[in-house]
Amino acid sequence: MDGGFVLFRLTGLSNVAEGSGLHVLTFRTDHEPSRWLNRVLAVGEGAIDAERAALSMRYYSCEVDYFPQIPADD
Repeated sequence: MDGGFVLFRLTGLSNVAEGSGLHVLTFRTDHEPSRWLNRVLAVGEGAIDAERAALSMRYYSCEVDYFPQIPADD
């Protein structure tokens, strides 16, 4: 690592009774090699085992590749 910092925010929902979790993860950094993370939204889904204090998640990276145009006023 070359000394850069990446901050992240993790939010979501968990249902301990059913053993499931859903996360949304965003990133912020001024570190040039990692700035691409500022445009990433990650969505995670997984399993929770409250008795063992265990969590297993799979994350998917979502990046915008198309911005729809807003029609001009006539």
